[in-house]
Amino acid sequence: MKRIITTRPFHYFIHTLTFVFLLLKILTADAQIQWTGLTLSPEQQLHDVAFGAGRYVAVGENNIVRTSTDGETWKTLQLGLANGGTLYSVIFANNQFVAVGSSGLIVTSTDGISWIPKSMVTTQKFKSIAYGYGTFVIVGSAGALLTSTDGQNWTKLPNGLDDLNDVAYVDYGFIAVGPNGLIKTSSETGIDWSVKSSGTVNELRAVKGGFNGSSVIVGDKGTILHSKNSKYWTSIPNQDKTLSLSGIECNPSNGRFVAVCSNKNIALVSGNGEGWGDAPVPTGSAWYFNRVRFVGNSFLAVGGKGTFRSSYNNGYSWSSPTTNFRTMQLNGAAYGNGTFVAVGSAPLDNGATGLGQTNLAITSTDGVNYTVGQTVKLVGGAKSIHDVAFGNNLFVAVGADALIQTSPDGKDWTYRQVEFGQQLNGVTFGNGRFVAVGLHGLIMWSYDGMVWKKSTNKVLYSIKTVAYGNGMFVLVGPYGLIGTSPDGSNWSYRYSGTTNHLNGVAFGHNQWIVVGQNNTILTSPNGDKWTPLTPNVAIGNSDYTDIIYESHFLITGTNGKIVRFIPNTWWSNPSSSTYKHLNTVTYGNGRYIAGGNSGALQMSINPYYYPDTPGSPAEEAARTVSSNAMDENAVEEETPEVAFSATTYPNPVNDQFSVNIEGAGGEKVRLQLLDISGRTILDKVVTAGSGTYQETISMAQKQAGMYLLRVSTATHTQSLKILKR
Repeated sequence: MKRIITTRPFHYFIHTLTFVFLLLKILTADAQIQWTGLTLSPEQQLHDVAFGAGRYVAVGENNIVRTSTDGETWKTLQLGLANGGTLYSVIFANNQFVAVGSSGLIVTSTDGISWIPKSMVTTQKFKSIAYGYGTFVIVGSAGALLTSTDGQNWTKLPNGLDDLNDVAYVDYGFIAVGPNGLIKTSSETGIDWSVKSSGTVNELRAVKGGFNGSSVIVGDKGTILHSKNSKYWTSIPNQDKTLSLSGIECNPSNGRFVAVCSNKNIALVSGNGEGWGDAPVPTGSAWYFNRVRFVGNSFLAVGGKGTFRSSYNNGYSWSSPTTNFRTMQLNGAAYGNGTFVAVGSAPLDNGATGLGQTNLAITSTDGVNYTVGQTVKLVGGAKSIHDVAFGNNLFVAVGADALIQTSPDGKDWTYRQVEFGQQLNGVTFGNGRFVAVGLHGLIMWSYDGMVWKKSTNKVLYSIKTVAYGNGMFVLVGPYGLIGTSPDGSNWSYRYSGTTNHLNGVAFGHNQWIVVGQNNTILTSPNGDKWTPLTPNVAIGNSDYTDIIYESHFLITGTNGKIVRFIPNTWWSNPSSSTYKHLNTVTYGNGRYIAGGNSGALQMSINPYYYPDTPGSPAEEAARTVSSNAMDENAVEEETPEVAFSATTYPNPVNDQFSVNIEGAGGEKVRLQLLDISGRTILDKVVTAGSGTYQETISMAQKQAGMYLLRVSTATHTQSLKILKR
C-alpha cells in the first residue's frame, strides 16, 4: 500500500527534478513516431500489357511490372531492377513473357511472377517486341534490331541508325514503323529488311495486323494508314490533325480496330481498318494512353498515372477494370481475423466524366497491399459505405440507403437489410451485439449482424458514430449530442457542454474521450458528466474526425492531423505526411491504419508490438507515470507491495487455462489473446480485486498452436506465450 507523507525540501527538489526530466523525455515523442503514406496505385506510366499463363502483366516506367489474375486487382512486383529505367513492351509467346526496355534490358518469365533479366550491354532503347513464325523480333532506338528463336538467346542485326517505335507480325512477315513516315518490312525470319513508302513524313507510332493480311499504322497528327498486303499503304483522310495516336489493336475474332491517343482521352474505332468515320469515343479516363491490346476478350488500354481502361464492345464504351485508389474516399475502418478492412466510395469513372459514385471496401492482411472486395451494389442507391465494425467473426458495413452488408473476410459481401432513403453513419460491436446509428436518429441493433431491429428511443438529431466500452454504448453527433445505453436499444441523452459537432468516441485509460469540430476533446469517467480536455502541446486548428484507444488514444482530423495522448500524462502531434482529410483510424497486428479523402491512406507501426522498432520516450514514460496529477506539496513513500505480474496454468493447454494477476488491485486489466498471425482471438477488460485475481479463458474451440496473451493495465504490460495442444 502507499501513503502520503509531508516532504522535506531536498526530497521535494529530487522529486521535481525527476519529474522535469521525465517531462522532457515525453515532449520528444513527436520525433519518434513515423507515419508512412501508402501508395496503393503506383503512379508510374504503363506502356504495354499482355496476357498469358492465366495472368495479365503490365509494364512501364521505373521498370515497373504489375500483375493480375482477373484484370481488376493488380499487384506490383519487385524485380530488383534499377530505378530510372523503363519497360516499353511486353508479349506472351512461346510459353513465356518477354519484356523489353531502356538500356538494352530484356526480362523473361514463364508465369509473370519470377523474372530473369538479361542485358544486351547497350544504351539503345528496346521499344517493341513481336513474335511470329517461331521468331521473336525486338526493335528500338539508334538501329536496335534483334531476333531470337527461344526468347533467351538473341542475335543483333545490322539496321543502320533507324529509330523504330513498334513492330508487329502480319501475314508471314514483320512490319516496323518509326519517325518521318518510316515503314520497314521483313520476311518471317526477321533478318532481311526493306523500306516501304508511306506517303507521309509524320511520326508513325504503332502498327497492327488484321484479317487477310491487312494492317493499320497510326501516328502523329491523326495519321492512319491502311494496307491490304503490307506493300502499299493508303492514308485515311479527314482525321483530326491534333491527335497523337499512340496505339492500335485489332479484335482477332471480328477484325475490328481500336486506336488510342497520347494527348486526348478518346478512342477511334473502325469495323475493318479502312473506314474510320465514326465519332471519337470518350474513354472516361483522366489520363492519356500509350498502348492498347486485345487481351482477356476485351480491349485494354494502359497509360499515364498507372491507368487502365477496358472495353468489351469493340471500343464503343469504356470502363475502369480497376479501382483508382487515388480517387477513393475512405470513411471507416476495422480490423479482425487478421485482416484490415477500410470502406468508403469511389467514382464509377475515376472522376473523369461525372458518372457518379459506387460503394467500396478494400482489404489487406498486412496493412500495405490492398485488394478490392466484392461489395453489394444497388441500382441508383447505396453509393457509399460510411463505417465498418468487426465482431462475432464477422465484418458489418453500413452506409447510404441504410444498406447493411456483412463479410467474414472483407472480400465477399452479403446483403442483409436496407432502409431506402435512410442512412447509417456508424457501427460498433460490444456486449455480444452490433449497434448502428445514422441520420434522423436512426438506431438499429443486431445480435448476429444478420437480423436487425430498430430502437424506438430516438432523437431528432442525426447521429455520427457509436462505440462500446466499460459495459456501455456511447453515441455522438451534431451540436454536442451524446447518448449512452447499456444495451444499444434504450438510450439516455447527456449534456456535453458544447454545441460543436462531435465525430468520434472511444473508451480507454478508465475514461471516455469524445472528439469533434474545432479541436473539441471531451472526457468523462462514466459517460454522464463531460468536461473539456486541453492538450499540453501545440496542436493547431483542426476538426477531429475519429478516435481509437490502443495503449494510448489516437485521434485523426482534417488536413492530415494526428494526435496521440494519455490524459494528464503526455501528448504528441506526429506528422502524417499528408494534408488530406483523415476520416478514420483502426489498429491491428501492431499497425495503425488511417484513411481519408482522395485516396489518403497512412500507416504507423506500434513499437511495442514490434520490439525491434525504436520506441517513443513518451510511451516509455506513460508506463511509469501515474495518470493522476501530482500534488506539488507531497511525494509518495512506498511501503513494500506486491509487484505486478501475470502467470498462467496449465501450459501447454487442452481446453482452458487460468491467468493469475497480482499487483493490480482495483485496476482495469485488459486481456488480449492473439494467434501467431497477430489476429485478435479475445479482447476483454476486467477489474482486478485485491490480492491475486484469476480469470479463466477457454481454448476448447481453438486450433493447436502457439498463442500470445497480453495482460495490460494503465502502467504495465506483460506478454505470455500459450501453447494449445
